[in-house]
Amino acid sequence: MCYDSTMSKLFTFFTSFVKSLIDPTYYADILHAKFSFSIKYFFLLTVILSLVTAVKVAIPLSLFNLDASLTRIVKIYPADLVVKINNSRLSINKPFPYFISMPLEWKSEGAPANIVAFDTDKNVTGVRSFYDYNTIALVTETSVYTVQERSGSGVKAYAIPKDLDNVTLIQPTLLEWKNTFMNVPLIKSKGYIPLISVGLFILMVPFSFVFRLITAFFYALIVYFIASIFKAKILNNATVSLIKIWQVSLHSLTLPIVLTAVFGFTPFVQIAGPAYFLIYVVFTLYVLHQATKVTSVRSIGRAVPVKTVKKAARK
Repeated sequence: MCYDSTMSKLFTFFTSFVKSLIDPTYYADILHAKFSFSIKYFFLLTVILSLVTAVKVAIPLSLFNLDASLTRIVKIYPADLVVKINNSRLSINKPFPYFISMPLEWKSEGAPANIVAFDTDKNVTGVRSFYDYNTIALVTETSVYTVQERSGSGVKAYAIPKDLDNVTLIQPTLLEWKNTFMNVPLIKSKGYIPLISVGLFILMVPFSFVFRLITAFFYALIVYFIASIFKAKILNNATVSLIKIWQVSLHSLTLPIVLTAVFGFTPFVQIAGPAYFLIYVVFTLYVLHQATKVTSVRSIGRAVPVKTVKKAARK
């Protein structure tokens, strides 16, 4: 019984999904359906979209060789470099200044030439000296300077922790840490992939649903004003309430959402921002025009059984 009910709901959803995409006259039924029907449809659409996103994240993660990537990163650290920290002061076995260059495969236009630069406190007079080293990070005897991650501009200085003492960094030590990390059962079995995917899915569903619902309302508000101004041409002189246009939007947004998802797999066309909104507006105005041609009801602002519009259409 439960299985039959679930299959029936899924069939109803997919029927509505297809008709929302290709059948403008179907929106006459939407105009006379209960608002809760469209809310359920939109929620299930959000669930499926969130599931697709989680899968899109899981696939590249499963193909990504974390062990090999971490090994390549560790190998960037010079085999003959020894970094020591004693009494919160850093020293290296190389003359200052010393640079760890950016690997060729990582270089891009505008990227720094170095990953890390080492120099003395005497030579580094403050954050203004950072840009002279053309690096991602600048390390002195007592401080570490890096570009602020969020803004991408400006330099932040961090003091080497006072409780850091008797620390030695060499390439074999880093490889040992990497191997220890890779031998953690969750990492070794790639169990983190389903955890990340499921966690992302659980977080996305409520946040994405609420965000899309609010966005649909403001989109509907714009369509409502346009339709009100051109009432005779767009709505065939019918009066359609803002709530009903919002309800229609929960279905008409299916088209730009699907197009965005489909073209998201290609590097050639990206549908976002103005293009997304334009597709929504044009399609929503079109389906409203077609829907109000089908129904004989001139004032649409409350929920009426779907059968009503079908009877009106037959007449």
